[in-house]
Amino acid sequence: MEDPCENSAENEQEEEAKAASEHFAEVAEAEKGSDADSDSDLETEGTDGLREGVKDTLYQRFCQALNVVPVSCFLCQQNASELNLQHRGLGPQGAQALAVMLTSNPYIKRLDLRDNGLLRAGAEALADVLSKNSSISDVDLSENQLGAAGAQALCAALTVNQAVQKMQLAGNSLEEQAAKYLADLLQVHTGLKSLDLSYNQLNDQAGETLGPALAENTGLTELNMSWNHLRGPGAVVFARGLEANIFLKVLDISYNGFGDLGALAVAEALKANNVLEELNMSNNRISAAGALSLGLGLRVNRTLRILVVSRNPMQSEGCFGLLKSVRDNPASALELLDLSADLCTGLQGFLIFHSFGGGTGSGFASLLMERLSVDYGKKSKLEFAIYPAPQVSTAVVEPYNSILTTHTTLEHSDCAFMVDNEAIYDICRRNLDIERPTYTNLNRLIGQIVSSITASLRFDGALNVDLTEFQTNLVPYPRIHFPLATYAPVISAEKAYHEQLSVAEITNACFEPANQMVKCDPRHGKYMACCMLYRGDVVPKDVNAAIATIKTKRTIQFVDWCPTGFKVGINYQPPTVVPGGDLAKVQRAVCMLSNTTAIAEAWARLDHKFDLMYAKRAFVHWYVGEGMEEGEFSEAREDLAALEKDYEEVGVDSVEAEAEEGEEY
Repeated sequence: MEDPCENSAENEQEEEAKAASEHFAEVAEAEKGSDADSDSDLETEGTDGLREGVKDTLYQRFCQALNVVPVSCFLCQQNASELNLQHRGLGPQGAQALAVMLTSNPYIKRLDLRDNGLLRAGAEALADVLSKNSSISDVDLSENQLGAAGAQALCAALTVNQAVQKMQLAGNSLEEQAAKYLADLLQVHTGLKSLDLSYNQLNDQAGETLGPALAENTGLTELNMSWNHLRGPGAVVFARGLEANIFLKVLDISYNGFGDLGALAVAEALKANNVLEELNMSNNRISAAGALSLGLGLRVNRTLRILVVSRNPMQSEGCFGLLKSVRDNPASALELLDLSADLCTGLQGFLIFHSFGGGTGSGFASLLMERLSVDYGKKSKLEFAIYPAPQVSTAVVEPYNSILTTHTTLEHSDCAFMVDNEAIYDICRRNLDIERPTYTNLNRLIGQIVSSITASLRFDGALNVDLTEFQTNLVPYPRIHFPLATYAPVISAEKAYHEQLSVAEITNACFEPANQMVKCDPRHGKYMACCMLYRGDVVPKDVNAAIATIKTKRTIQFVDWCPTGFKVGINYQPPTVVPGGDLAKVQRAVCMLSNTTAIAEAWARLDHKFDLMYAKRAFVHWYVGEGMEEGEFSEAREDLAALEKDYEEVGVDSVEAEAEEGEEY
């Protein structure tokens, strides 16, 4: 509820200003006349400095008559192209004194009077200036408590004189009544290019008023409606106005209440609108359903370059839906899709799931990794990569795609967990008796690994390990960041009745090549580090005993420069399974992430396939035709050869290395 004392004080101040201005009008005209005579005399004498002195004296007289303190900055800037008087406390009378001087000023192009308490009387004085001065094209009157009456005066002035191209009216307590005046302005002012109405109280009724005006506007290219109260039917009508508009390029409707219905209306607008390039819809209460609706517009839109939908409760389903819509639109112009996780209280990193064989160095996943590396340089970026299998292939050009993707993402990824389809097929057939595994079967196995890795972030445990901690223990060098993933027990419900599945048994199972989710034999290489992530009924004593046994086996070799070799995490939350799924519900499980030199086998296999195709330059023309250069193939192949050599070098024992150095010396 408004305080009547405050209203009466404000009205009294405005009445006083009005009376003073009326009293001074005749004096102002007389002074201008005398100035004109003086100016003609001064021009004859050629003394510009004296003329400026007369103008300064005139401004000071106006201030004295209106009982306000002259603004010294104005005296310095009155002949500049920009007059910046932010936060000067001018008030209505100060604005009136200034207005008399601005009416015929031919120099000032930009007028900035933000936060000066101008109120209605000040707005009316400046409106008189804007109706007559054709030089001022950029005006900022934000945070001046102008209200509906002030907006009415300004809109009327801009209708008369259309010289102003940019107007900022943020934070002026503008409500639905002011929206009517603004709507009238938008329908007739074709020269206004940019309008800022943020931080006001424009509600759903205002949206219903402004929507049709936006549809008919033929000049505005940038509109800021953020931090208002557009919601419900008003948001829908406003979005329909966007659908019909053919000039607007930048629209900010963040921090409103568009919700799912508003998102659907915006999606319909994006289907028809072929002009809009930037759209900000952050903080609009858009759920996963609203995001999926918005995706319908992204499937066909050809012009939108930037879409910001951060800080909306869209969840992963909504985010994935938007990404999929962009991917499915070959004509999409989208360069930036902002799904920022600013609402997270403790963002640790990002998990990126993609196939190496299906993408290229210029693919979406590669671009996403690059953007995350730039925007979140210090956060962990972990890949779950479906890598090419020795016998199972999804595409003829898979060797090209895999080499190009590995090369491009190598510097942007902190850790890449390797999985291949052939290894998971074999595990499904052997352990779960599934002869023809579907993608659902494969994905559920990968899901167990992801769940184990993130369990310590979600539940309590004796030795919880966060993303940064196990990454620090797994990656000895920046490029050596491709650990193998193994999960145990992978067992069906029928077999689980006959198995004890002790800590020792599931630990031993992780070191069996048949249980690895990548086709390579760890016995042909050496382990650099192993991260054992246990879940459920597990105690440190049993873990230590199991690891001690592993270290005694000759078939399991570790590099001699890493004597410890193991990082252990224990989480009390037992593993979960999909109801009715393939896996048995067990009391304990372990996920092993192991960085081993044996992965070089996978690189060598892939390099050989690449060389066979590239020797004939087979299929290269398709990539070149899409804008890639042939030199990128050679560069990527050399990078993979260097990576393969890096793994070979870290596997050499330090004693052998010292001996070789001695021989060379």
